[in-house]
Amino acid sequence: MAAAVAAGHEDRAFTLEALRSRLPEPGAPYAYSADERATGVMSVAVAVPNRGGKPSESISLTSPMEAATEDSLKAGVPELKRAAGRLSELLEGSVY
Repeated sequence: MAAAVAAGHEDRAFTLEALRSRLPEPGAPYAYSADERATGVMSVAVAVPNRGGKPSESISLTSPMEAATEDSLKAGVPELKRAAGRLSELLEGSVY
């Protein structure tokens, strides 16, 4: 949090509770954000599981807000999940 404030991504009043409010519920199939880090940008993201089945990376679908709707972006979640699964399989043979 201190790094985000120091870099100007968050204001000085940024709290742990504010950060937690942005996170998806445990077990949620994806995370969605709009206008969070960049004005006019929205994205959905899914976790990429590692060998142990725990997420360690994510992949996302990002769009300018004027080019998509929340629903159309979320419609890409199933394909993102397939891609995350395949990426996880490909990374199994690495030091990942």
